[in-house]
Amino acid sequence: MAAGVAAVRSGRAGVAVQIPLREAQRLAKMLGITTKIYPYSEIYMLRMPNYVKPFDDENVRPAMHYSIDTAALSKVFYGGEAVPLSVTALPGSLADVPGFKIGFDPQRAIAALAKSGYGPNKPVKVPFLTTNGTFPSDYDMARAIAGMWQRVGIQADLTQTTMAKVIGEIQATKMSGVLLYSWANSTGDPENYTGRILDPRLRFSAWKDDSLAPRVEALMTEVDEDKRMAGYRTLSQEASEKSWVVPLLQAVTTIAY
Repeated sequence: MAAGVAAVRSGRAGVAVQIPLREAQRLAKMLGITTKIYPYSEIYMLRMPNYVKPFDDENVRPAMHYSIDTAALSKVFYGGEAVPLSVTALPGSLADVPGFKIGFDPQRAIAALAKSGYGPNKPVKVPFLTTNGTFPSDYDMARAIAGMWQRVGIQADLTQTTMAKVIGEIQATKMSGVLLYSWANSTGDPENYTGRILDPRLRFSAWKDDSLAPRVEALMTEVDEDKRMAGYRTLSQEASEKSWVVPLLQAVTTIAY
């Protein structure tokens, strides 16, 4: 991303995409350069490997969820264009769950951690993986999330990784920590969001719960569209309530030309 920004700034390139918002704002002040930011059909999320401690803890995962201020993340890193999410579905889509919300609630996070013996004075340590430059402001957002966690009693060990390495680890069921990830789905269909995210039979599923396989299979073979969407809404809401996956924001793309 840095190279692309520098190339556009110097006139050696005509276009750069997926650049951090701050860089887009700087470029917009330069004569002859236009920048834009668009929300689209990817989702920023946290992917949980339930085979790694402490992500098997039913109190730690929700505490991680409650303590993230997604509205603040959107405002700081994406100019408010990245819509906060409570389920792994695009706002306004048939798989969205209107009225359902996982709100930012630090006190609720502290209460959840206390059930497992953790708190601000006895933090739980979590390995946290992030890329740097795979999507706009990924590393900066990860650092901000780690700071939010720190305030409630979650100590993140932030490690920079690459998408190629992460994909290999996920497929081998060897992901070492929670992962900040951008999940692509050009169709917007919930089968390619919740279905594939939670299907333990798939190589790229991080949450490995074999009991979910028949539920996902039933939805993938359901021919009644109303029943299919209702089933995905139910599964998506449960996944968010139990923090099998933590949806954060609708993704955005930036372009300077």
